[in-house]
Amino acid sequence: MNDDDKSKCRATDVDDEDSGEYEQSTFDKIISTLLCRGDYAKQKLEARPVSFFQLFRFATFSDKILVAIGIALAILCGIGQPMVVLIAGRLTNILLVTKDFYNNETFWHDAYFNVYIYAAVGVTMVIITIMQYICFKNASLNIARNVRSEYMRSLLRQNVGWFDSQKSGTITSQLNENIDKIKDGVGDKIGLILRGVTMFVTCIVIGFIFEWRITLVMIGMGPASAVLMSSMARLTDRASVKQLEAVGHAGAIIEESIMNHKTVAACNGQETMIDRYSKALARGRKYALQIYSFAGLFDGLFFLIMQNYLPIIALQIGLITRLYECTSGAVYIDGVDVRKFNIGWLRNIVGVVQQEPLLFNGTVIENIRLGNPDLTDAEIVDVCKTANAHDFIEKLNKGYETLIDAGGVQLSGGQKQRIAIARAIARNPRILLLDEATSALDAESEIVVQNALKKASKGRTTIVIAHRLSTLRDANQIIVFNHGKVAEIGTHKELAEKDGGIYAALVQSQKFKEEEESGKKGSTYTAEASMGSTTIVIAHRLSTLRDANQIIVFNHGKVAEIEEEESGKKGSTYTAEVDETLASFERTTSTQSGQRKVSVSSISSSHFARCSFMESSRISWPIQQVIIEEREDTEPGILVDEKQSRKKHREGLWQLYTKSGNFGKLIAATVLSAIRGMELPAHALIFKFSFNGFASDDENVMMRELLNVFIAYIALGFACLIALFSATFSFGWAAESIVDSLRLRALRNVLYQDASYFDDPHRSHAIIVTRISTDAPNIKAALDSRMMQIVNNFAAIIAMMIAALIFSWEIGLLGTACLILLVIGQYFTANRMQHCNDEAINNDLTGQLAIEIVEQVRTIQLLTREEHFHVEYDEQLRNALKYQKKSGPYEALLFAVTSSFMYFSDMASYALGISLIYHGLATPANVFTAAVSITTGGWALIMVSGCLNTFILAAPASDSLFRIINAKSTTGDIDGGQRPHIDGKVEFKNVRFSYPTRPNQSILNRLSFTALKGQTVAIVGPSGSGKSTVISLLERFYQFSDGHVKVDGNLIPGISLRYLREHMALVGQEPVLFHGTIAENILLGTCGKTMEDGYDTEVGERGAQLSGGQKQRIAIARALIRNPKILLLDEATSALDADSERVTVYINNLFWNVISSVTCKYFLCISL
Repeated sequence: MNDDDKSKCRATDVDDEDSGEYEQSTFDKIISTLLCRGDYAKQKLEARPVSFFQLFRFATFSDKILVAIGIALAILCGIGQPMVVLIAGRLTNILLVTKDFYNNETFWHDAYFNVYIYAAVGVTMVIITIMQYICFKNASLNIARNVRSEYMRSLLRQNVGWFDSQKSGTITSQLNENIDKIKDGVGDKIGLILRGVTMFVTCIVIGFIFEWRITLVMIGMGPASAVLMSSMARLTDRASVKQLEAVGHAGAIIEESIMNHKTVAACNGQETMIDRYSKALARGRKYALQIYSFAGLFDGLFFLIMQNYLPIIALQIGLITRLYECTSGAVYIDGVDVRKFNIGWLRNIVGVVQQEPLLFNGTVIENIRLGNPDLTDAEIVDVCKTANAHDFIEKLNKGYETLIDAGGVQLSGGQKQRIAIARAIARNPRILLLDEATSALDAESEIVVQNALKKASKGRTTIVIAHRLSTLRDANQIIVFNHGKVAEIGTHKELAEKDGGIYAALVQSQKFKEEEESGKKGSTYTAEASMGSTTIVIAHRLSTLRDANQIIVFNHGKVAEIEEEESGKKGSTYTAEVDETLASFERTTSTQSGQRKVSVSSISSSHFARCSFMESSRISWPIQQVIIEEREDTEPGILVDEKQSRKKHREGLWQLYTKSGNFGKLIAATVLSAIRGMELPAHALIFKFSFNGFASDDENVMMRELLNVFIAYIALGFACLIALFSATFSFGWAAESIVDSLRLRALRNVLYQDASYFDDPHRSHAIIVTRISTDAPNIKAALDSRMMQIVNNFAAIIAMMIAALIFSWEIGLLGTACLILLVIGQYFTANRMQHCNDEAINNDLTGQLAIEIVEQVRTIQLLTREEHFHVEYDEQLRNALKYQKKSGPYEALLFAVTSSFMYFSDMASYALGISLIYHGLATPANVFTAAVSITTGGWALIMVSGCLNTFILAAPASDSLFRIINAKSTTGDIDGGQRPHIDGKVEFKNVRFSYPTRPNQSILNRLSFTALKGQTVAIVGPSGSGKSTVISLLERFYQFSDGHVKVDGNLIPGISLRYLREHMALVGQEPVLFHGTIAENILLGTCGKTMEDGYDTEVGERGAQLSGGQKQRIAIARALIRNPKILLLDEATSALDADSERVTVYINNLFWNVISSVTCKYFLCISL
């Protein structure tokens, strides 16, 4: 091996950055220093920082033009805002200096000139603000869309090794929350900052022009404020980082819980997952409360100062396709290191069929076309016929246009596998990689597909990973692995005849040549497993039927024939099936030439390799009665591609406040916030004292009045410190408690739903995850500090209206009318905004698609359809953007009118006040106080509108989340019902069932059978025949429509569902593990440790760090450790090697005398 071969290869994308430490940009350092955050300026960063200006590299030229226009307009707004102070100052001087007001024409003209200026500036500000808001809004939405698009492009470019080290829930959380923060940062927040900075500079200039000494003193307060801001930022940033980590962990938990809903339900693991989620939320809540505490304390202090003034085999495919990079050595194709190939080109010439096929949300034909977008419909039909998928596809409700849900969860395993094979064949690859490609097929389908795969393999290199040694007979070369190294190489004949060889031992264990030995071995296991009990088997594996005293043949769910003992009745379905299968199998085992095929098998112990799945004798039992279900390729539950009409009962925020609990916290927070709202009325009153003091001709009286003003401000500062801290913390506490409670209630209700709940296209697993993840943060706007702002400002508005009426009822009535008109305008504008936001939420499918892409990125990369999914995601982003922009004009109008309201309110108040003073109907002091009260009320209303945009989002989010919380499960109360003693007797009698989405298509038709305590019923049939439906009904994932299902004579709908599942255990064909350690997944274990960290080994998200067989063994251990009375096995040993399966069978035998078992099997076992 040369030096290049020994070079280390990173498991990261080729575009990834080198690790190292980085410094902040110069711009960021300046900002950090100005904010007294010198520690930030010196801080070393693990990743290369992105400067503020670099965010705009995702902006198009038109976006940059919009931002430039927005910046110019924001500066104009910042200059125009202080004009209200200048105009008010001019009017105040006129009121203070003029001594005779009655019929004073000079006073009249001078005063009204300023009123006209108010009107002109107000109209100008409205126009400028609307244009500025729309510019920044549209630019930020466009930039965020581009960032999301590039983020997804980068995700699709990463290799699988990178994804194995990440949590998909965290990735999607970053995609949503972090990019939303970027959108805020490059949007109107820029306008607010620029306007604020411009206002600050303009006010400083005005201050120096009018009184430089006072201005210098006021500037001296800046450093004190900056120190407070710096201290608050230091403390809150630490808590914010930890809170984000906890929120990301919680997001990962909720995603894996809901996406694997059936596994959680079957294990009665709802409370475990809820408890994990609750603990993650509690950690986040702890840090959030710290943030609220710091914010309330430092805001109060600021106010006070201012007022004072993978496994071996699977790894081979990963290395060849460069899903992973090798750590040393190299992989060659035609003598060229694969690392020198373009990844896209490399994956285009390689076709992969995996053991666990993954399909995507879309129609059948769209899934197959992912293999080759250039195929015509006729060519797709041809490849489906080759994969033996055409017949069952034609029987779907819409044929090739039938919609299948994300992950293909509504198709049986065999149906998904055949579509995946068709997708691989469609690529016409030069290298074909088959990782247990036929593991989910029934015998007849497997024979046809195996033959098709042999034809497809002609002229191309084929690498086969197989449990079934029968599939390796025709391989030109068989490579036996042992502990990651090549142990043996040769043909089947050479290796089988090698004395003491690993492969020879494997052949012997599977009885590869001697059919009769299968029966003997089966009898051995039969004796161990049955322990003299009666067994009922529904099977395709004919070897499991040879000891049956009676065979009952089913046809369309009804008994068609009864075969006695030898099952040799001429012309019977059973005999015909045996003859046909044997003949077909003989045809497929004929030697194929002219092809280059390499088969790989793994060794999980020093003695045994992966076992042949064709060998059923390892798990066969003595059979007194057997039922065979005739093949019937009906599919068990495809989603109907039609929108179901749903009446949406909207209660908005009312239900949030009345049905969320925590009333004590809400009431306390509301009262404290209302008290804090008295700050503005107190300001108005103090202004009156100031006006009276300055109006006095006696200097001593003026100083005495101003001293009282000084004392009043000190008292007001301390009062606001206490009130602000209390209100901020109280609302923060209430918000975190309520939102976390709603998240838990939503997760709890979803996990306790039956499977039919997710059959609705509007309630797919991904959509539910997205809704809970996005709705909960949006609801916070109606509960946290933004709600505090709304409460205290509304309290201030009411108080200011009362004050205005007291000092001048005429101005009070006029000002109140103006405020009411503004509120009405806000209400109707907000309604339109809410309608637009509802529309945007309902049409935004980006979250669902992002989850699907992240979950199935391996399949996407193997298909080299990264660009296809990126384009699809980009289209969804564009569609969502179209709806998001609809609310922009309404938001702009609302923001512009409210922020400019003071100009018009001052204009109206002073116009009327001047007239009253001119005619001697009011005093200047009362007019001034009333006008200031209305103006201050207008400021309060502006503060409300600043929170209104996000507050409005809370209403549809509340409706959406409560729809999830209030959804009723058809299974009812999981704890309600009887709790009878359960021994394990199971009875199906005249059971009929159709999936809710296809009520006219019968899946089970008057099905009847009985399994006594300790008996085994093996259910076998072709893919899509409804075998797993029996398990779904026993687990009560679905409710049968007629007949009854009993356990120990008790109807299962009358038994407590939790209690029933406590006595059941399910091991599925596709094992599901959750993030955590092995011990956390199985709770206890009895098998030996095989990994470095033993039972503390992390399995990774979805068990990504383990092989399929390892995951399956842990799933089996998880089932057996519960000591169930009823054990449900759906191809439970499909991913195990011979040694592991023997150990598993032995363990199972220890339980068989107390366990009733329903086992789904696909294969006709023909031992050679």
